[in-house]
Amino acid sequence: MASTSMSPTGEDFSDDLNLQNFDDTTRDDDWLPVSTTCSIDLEDDVEMPWVQPQFQNTNPIIAAHTKMWRGGHTNDVTSLILGTKEEANSYIVGLLVSSITILVFFLAWMILLITLKGCGRNRVGFLSGKRAKLPLKPIESPISNPDSAPGEGFVAAAPLRIPEKDKEGNNRSSTNNIELDLPPLSSEHEQEQKETKQSALLPNDEWNELYATKKKEERWMKGVVLFACTIVICMVGVMAREGVQSLKVSLSDAQASLSYAQILLNETEDVVNGLANGLEEFQTDFLDVLEQTNTGLCPRLKPKGICSKFSRIDSCDFRAKIGLDREITIDRFGMNETIDVNYNQSIDVLEPSVGIKDKIGLDGTVNLRELLFPNFPQLYGKLIKTFSSEWPFIDRLYDFADTLNSVSTRASQVEQQISTFNWIFYVAFAFDVVVGLIAVCMIVHILANERLPQSFKRIQRRYLFPLFIVCVSIAFIFAIVFLIVSMALSDTCVNNPSKRILSIAKYHMGNGIGADLVLQIIKQWVSKCTSKPPSVQEYHVFIEEAQMLLEAFDVEMQNIGDNVTEFCGTIDYADLTSSSLKVLCSVIGLTLDLRKATKCSTWMPLYYNTLHNAVCYNGINGLWITAVTQLTTLLMACIILTFRAVFFDLETIKSDNNNDEDFGLVSSSGGYVQNNDENEKAILDDENEVKAN
Repeated sequence: MASTSMSPTGEDFSDDLNLQNFDDTTRDDDWLPVSTTCSIDLEDDVEMPWVQPQFQNTNPIIAAHTKMWRGGHTNDVTSLILGTKEEANSYIVGLLVSSITILVFFLAWMILLITLKGCGRNRVGFLSGKRAKLPLKPIESPISNPDSAPGEGFVAAAPLRIPEKDKEGNNRSSTNNIELDLPPLSSEHEQEQKETKQSALLPNDEWNELYATKKKEERWMKGVVLFACTIVICMVGVMAREGVQSLKVSLSDAQASLSYAQILLNETEDVVNGLANGLEEFQTDFLDVLEQTNTGLCPRLKPKGICSKFSRIDSCDFRAKIGLDREITIDRFGMNETIDVNYNQSIDVLEPSVGIKDKIGLDGTVNLRELLFPNFPQLYGKLIKTFSSEWPFIDRLYDFADTLNSVSTRASQVEQQISTFNWIFYVAFAFDVVVGLIAVCMIVHILANERLPQSFKRIQRRYLFPLFIVCVSIAFIFAIVFLIVSMALSDTCVNNPSKRILSIAKYHMGNGIGADLVLQIIKQWVSKCTSKPPSVQEYHVFIEEAQMLLEAFDVEMQNIGDNVTEFCGTIDYADLTSSSLKVLCSVIGLTLDLRKATKCSTWMPLYYNTLHNAVCYNGINGLWITAVTQLTTLLMACIILTFRAVFFDLETIKSDNNNDEDFGLVSSSGGYVQNNDENEKAILDDENEVKAN
């Protein structure tokens, strides 16, 4: 049978698996020899230790295992399965501590933004979501007043006409004072209006200074938001290129490995069942041979059989007495024949071989062990003891086959679950892409604000911002899930996952003969196949002993000469023993098939690609990158929301009505104030003048 070879690397692993399979060559019994030995032996195809690539801790594994804060709780994943309830709870809490901390941090940020929004723009400025309104720009009066003091001639010195109500409730204007004597206002809007009116009276130089400060504030706010939007777009690219790609490769390798593992498990199950059936057939077949030899080895001297109870070695009597007790007369004084009354036939005892004469004592007793098995006197007893006893490894093999079947079923279920998990990564990526597109719209808004139509700005403020918040919130949920999973997998994989996987497999398989054999085989793989599993080694020893006994029996049967055959009436068992040897050789062949089915060169590349490449390398790398990019996106989103005021135009104080008296053109001794439209036009003229200079 050709040995299976596999590539130990994860590259093009799926293609390699499609080319791998057991050799389906049918074993033909005709080629098996009928001589004293089989042409195959258990020591054939001795497997060399498999060179397993050294496991390397990647940066994501180290970061997720050691760098994440766990609040002093354990990061030993085996405590979740093998530890006490307190240790398991400690590990779970340790996984959740960092995620809860991140959640509390961002929730506190959002609560702070909501609180600042309630404080109003006049108290906290842009942190409320809108910048404080810019006062009306004062302009110099065309009529100069030489009596005015320096600094006068601006709106600060002009009397402000404020509408008042008389006792009858009618409006009246008062221009006799410059102080604002307003009644208490009940609404927040009226309070804001009062504050903006009071701040509207500024000299020209102070207004210019305030305006320059506002523009400077706007520039660095735009810079911060542009930086945050750029980072968001970069995170989308990193997630698509590194995170999603690594997860895609991980899932592809895992599915290919599990699919091929099912093929190997099913074929191994067939081999194990065939081996168990072959052993039962071999035992039954040779027990039939032994039962026939019980009465056929020496029917003349032991017509009822050597053993009265065939299955009990203590009932066997290999001594036969030739004399009156057997109604056989031996005449050593000239008579040439001795009569055997039981068989009514005569045999010549005067011409026996020297070997037979030596075996007959003076009392006429002969030891059939020495006569039939001169080279191995204890052979027959060992054969009876070996083949009439229970063979527990047959039940163990059947249990092993059942365990393989359950493992194959579980592998099929996991493969189907992996297929359903694909949508999670693509949904997370889709939300991240939406966030990136919204970030692009924000950049366009900032860079081309003056050229954008007001309808676009309104759509962005009313729809894109809420959509942005929803997508970021969903991305945060995915980030937390990916973070927890990456931490758990890193705890499993750090510093080589083999021993932890063995502990987990032992826990899930439970107790049982087949489970023990599976665990022993896994231990063999973990040890890089430097030794055989104890149960398999014990079974090999038994098969080798059975082979040795059967071959010795075949040799003894072939060495029985004609004189012994004539003396004992021994039947020729060459065909029977040769048939048993054929069965034994088939069993040995199935044993070698089982060895090839479980050998390191078959399973270790699969084990390495699934656990090391798919889970520990690509899987953790993809999960960690996805979690980090999502959390970074969330951080940038919080920064954008904090400086969201930059998306609103800088407003100026507007009049409550259309009267020029109310924040319109108000003349004074030194100048007058522009109305709102003229004020905005003046601001734009100043900006153009600054740009021109």
